[in-house]
Amino acid sequence: MPNVIQQVYDAGSHRSNPNLNVVDALFQALAQSNLLVTNIVLQSGGYNSLLGRQGIVMSKTEIDYEVDDEHYVFRAVFRLSNGVSTRNVDNIETREDAIARLLELSLSNITLPAQLEGIEAIEVTQYGRMNAGEPPVIPEPTTWPRNSYNISFTNVGERPVPPNYNTVKRGNRYSLFNQIEGLVGELKLRVLEDCTLKPLTEQDMTFARGFIKLENDYNGWIPDEIHNTEPVIKAEKFEAYRIADTDRSIRATTVLQKTKNRRTHFNCGTHLKHEDKRYTVPPGEYFFAPTSDIILMSMFDYDIWLALISKSISMTKSNSRVGFLSAASEYQDGKSINIKTKVIEGSADKNVDSTFTRRANSGRLK
Repeated sequence: MPNVIQQVYDAGSHRSNPNLNVVDALFQALAQSNLLVTNIVLQSGGYNSLLGRQGIVMSKTEIDYEVDDEHYVFRAVFRLSNGVSTRNVDNIETREDAIARLLELSLSNITLPAQLEGIEAIEVTQYGRMNAGEPPVIPEPTTWPRNSYNISFTNVGERPVPPNYNTVKRGNRYSLFNQIEGLVGELKLRVLEDCTLKPLTEQDMTFARGFIKLENDYNGWIPDEIHNTEPVIKAEKFEAYRIADTDRSIRATTVLQKTKNRRTHFNCGTHLKHEDKRYTVPPGEYFFAPTSDIILMSMFDYDIWLALISKSISMTKSNSRVGFLSAASEYQDGKSINIKTKVIEGSADKNVDSTFTRRANSGRLK
């Protein structure tokens, strides 16, 4: 689809930030866009921003791709230029003509930030599995307001086309994740001194074939109770299900520390506080679950989620005398003291009554 524009609003780029890495900001803007259908990506700027008042425009100039039945490689070059706006002195009436006019102005006098000196374009290469799901919905073309006084990339933009994946940055790599299938591909970006497209090779297709479809993740770690019982706690961001009784005592101050093998153990009554709400949890073995569909989560994703949600929960114990003794006996070693008995002998003096003393010459009790 021609003239599909993606506008990326980055709050950090609007402020005066002398430490802003302009290349990283542009990489992130491209990574958030649906590169297969988007032709222009506009990274917004702001007053005193290193990206300029009206941001930076990245327009697709060349593309190349290779596909087989299950995998693909897509490569494109996005040329860099400045965001512009102008008065509609020519009485432009169509959106296509407005975009063409803006691109002409943007490319005619390029003054990029100092960090982009010597850089003319950015090359993106997307590797991955073919998506068997529904294709993205292309929005209807935006109606261009006739006789508009000003034209800019902002007022010729439209609702972006969402990609079928989420992009996660891992170091200098951008991994592509699908909510159902997990890891589905990768995105590589590099800066270019010109707009020359590097041809794809068989090695690129071999790399794409590495993202094979895996078997469904093991979900036996999820207890059946979350499907057939009501949660003991039903908060906005998590639920807690009681699985069984427990005699396991774990000294800890957080929910995460009290969790072993994805089961949380409370050996006494406990109070949990989350977002200004208090919950009382009786003793037992529990399973904490997100309010979203946990079936879509892997064990790795669950561990990350539990660590994050644990930080938002404060925990205090409701100790009883029995609970205190039970907890103490778990960690304190009992010590026995052997006492040797002694026989106490009475006095044999005939002139006085028997007393519990030895004779004077015996000194003291032995």
